[in-house]
Amino acid sequence: MLIGRLLAVCSKYRFMISADLQTKSPYSKFQFGVDLHRTKRRKSISIQVRGGGVRVLAPHRVPSEEIEALLHAKLTWIERKLREQEVIRERAPRSYVDGARWPFLGGEIVLAIGHGRAVDPTLQGNCLTVSIPSRGKHAPHEAAVRHQLEMWLREQARIRLVDFTQKHSKRIGRSPKSIMLKTYKARWGSCSASGNITYDWRLVMAPLSVINYVAAHEVAHLQHLDHSKKFWSCVDELCPDNRKAKTWLRRYGATLNM
Repeated sequence: MLIGRLLAVCSKYRFMISADLQTKSPYSKFQFGVDLHRTKRRKSISIQVRGGGVRVLAPHRVPSEEIEALLHAKLTWIERKLREQEVIRERAPRSYVDGARWPFLGGEIVLAIGHGRAVDPTLQGNCLTVSIPSRGKHAPHEAAVRHQLEMWLREQARIRLVDFTQKHSKRIGRSPKSIMLKTYKARWGSCSASGNITYDWRLVMAPLSVINYVAAHEVAHLQHLDHSKKFWSCVDELCPDNRKAKTWLRRYGATLNM
């Protein structure tokens, strides 16, 4: 008798869990990905378009219906921004062959592909030499070149972002718990409540002034975990030309990709 009741209860909850898992996201009807982040610190909904998707920052208790309604209201603007970014990406195709040009610190570097013993890439002037193992004259090497290039760019990003972060941290008297790099979909950096700062390594393709701004922005969050007037005053103090950097990211951020 008891076992029968338990089985009935278990069966009921299995059905409930299954039905819940099959429930579609309220944003799946849109023709683009929606990355939703809720936080108690926010007081309003913010929509950001980047990397072929949409990032929504919303207060913790805002109903999903309200977010969906705002996305519908902004649909024309969102689709226009997505088209603009797609055009920018098509204008700047990436290749991994000898002579290919890549953005670096706001300028360009030219790839020089060497075959033989694999060694770390070396930069002389604006020429980056990438050596890969010889595997026959016609052997595919794009994956090997891409790997070497990305690892080199990541290291260059780490050097500059750590440097800017430490300089700004000294000015406000607060240091991050850690500094990490990753590939973000719809942001350039983040600072957690515990003081961990993370950056998108692809910032190394942008001008130094832009890298400096993003570092200043995240360091300012060590002091102000919001986007209040005090926060922006701190950013202005650390990076007076931050408005130019923000404009650059809005216009050309979509080109910082591999």
